[in-house]
Amino acid sequence: MAKLVVRKGEKAGTEYPVSGQSLILGRSMECDIQIPSVKASRKHTEIFLDDGSYSIRDLHSSNGTYLNRKYLETEERIYNGDRIRIGHNVLEFVDENGPPRPGSCDGDATALEEPGTGNRPAGIIDPGGTDYRVIGLGIAAILALIVLVVLGYAAVTGFSGGGTRAESGPPAAESAAPANP
Repeated sequence: MAKLVVRKGEKAGTEYPVSGQSLILGRSMECDIQIPSVKASRKHTEIFLDDGSYSIRDLHSSNGTYLNRKYLETEERIYNGDRIRIGHNVLEFVDENGPPRPGSCDGDATALEEPGTGNRPAGIIDPGGTDYRVIGLGIAAILALIVLVVLGYAAVTGFSGGGTRAESGPPAAESAAPANP
């Protein structure tokens, strides 16, 4: 019997039997397998029986489905040992009675653990583990440092930034013509 084994993610180690005609994976509680990730769409991907073999298709998800580190553009047959990535979650398709993917190296599943950019179309969020929150915090820290430097400069020089140009600019030139008596 075929199964999906969560290899990476919040539910790592969990096994789900693959049976029946169709299995929906996604964030929604209505899905057969819930993927607890903000990068998972409500109904993200489908695994279905097709002429005696299982296949997979993306269900127009926001962030895409990856099969063996490649962006899934059309439905494709899945084989024993194939890795499915949804957000930061990696699930392995295990079918001990099924053949491995043609042209694959048996036992080299660790090579698929960390994804590259693959053939991801523009606009798809990088599923490779880049934590953009850390980058955002770094940018915020740099901006805070710049503000502190500017405020320190203002305190040392006495610059308040207020007033009008006439008040803070050079004195107006006096008229050179003598006043009429």
